[in-house]
Amino acid sequence: MEAQSVVALLITIALCDVPSLWRTIIHNRKLRSIPTIGPSGPSTSYIGALRFLFHSQEMVQEGYNKFRGSLFKIPTLTSWILIVSGDRLIDELRRAPDDALSSDEAFRETLSTDLTLGPTILSRLKSSKDPSQGYWRKICRRSRQDYSSL
Repeated sequence: MEAQSVVALLITIALCDVPSLWRTIIHNRKLRSIPTIGPSGPSTSYIGALRFLFHSQEMVQEGYNKFRGSLFKIPTLTSWILIVSGDRLIDELRRAPDDALSSDEAFRETLSTDLTLGPTILSRLKSSKDPSQGYWRKICRRSRQDYSSL
């Protein structure tokens, strides 16, 4: 009975992980040519991601020493961090147009604002001239009403 439970658990984990692996394989096709610090396979990159959690400074330094003046990537649990080194690439990145690089999209992706604060939070903040007015005032008023009834 115990062996069947273990097999069932492994099958469940595999079925849950297959969509994640497939998405990773498709999404990372463009990143294959970029040198990697740590393992870069769909499953083995998690080993590098765990290493990054505890030894991030050493991994960034290792990448800088190996690939100085170029681009390299480091795995995280959910994505890749791309690091640009060298004056030429940094200047190229600095001169990139807003439609090529978006700080709003980076903020949205890094903090998962679509899931935590809602998909329209950035547009609401941009449309408001003063963030302390309007939208935030409504949120504060609503939360005071919710907690005053406790």
